[in-house]
Amino acid sequence: MDLYRGLKNASFLSLANIISELIQFTLMIYVVKTLGPEGYGVWVIIVTFTGAFSVLSFQGLNKVLIREGSKDINKMNETLEDFIAIRNIFSLLSIFGCIIISFFAPYEDQLKYLILIYSISLGLGSTRSFLSTIFQASEKFKLLAILTIAQKILYVILIFSVLHLGYGIFGMIIASLTNET
Repeated sequence: MDLYRGLKNASFLSLANIISELIQFTLMIYVVKTLGPEGYGVWVIIVTFTGAFSVLSFQGLNKVLIREGSKDINKMNETLEDFIAIRNIFSLLSIFGCIIISFFAPYEDQLKYLILIYSISLGLGSTRSFLSTIFQASEKFKLLAILTIAQKILYVILIFSVLHLGYGIFGMIIASLTNET
């Protein structure tokens, strides 16, 4: 029975990831076409530069939280309380690290400003991934899969809308931050 449950749970997550990636791929075609090579290059710099600092938010804590929380789901609240302060400290460290290092990066001031705004996604993404670990620890994989797909669909709608309305990269940043919450 455990093998069946494990395969079922893995299939929910796998299907959600495949659908999300297909949606993301389709969106990126539109983004590249709309922004053009230079605009898309700026977007990639912002996302990549900021993403490099996600390593400081210690996403590995989520695996420990899943393991500890799944041992006794009734003690999940205590486990969360133990980990949340550490996660917040490392999230803030990653945001401040990104902001400080961006001042020394050889980019134009406008690009640094956009990186500064987008760095907020490090904290929001850390919180979102922390919440998904609760679903994983409590084995709510079907719900997690549905939420993953719904979030990606919302992201596509937001990005498509801001680009269609002409808000460009700044609009994409705001839409991305809105979707991270």
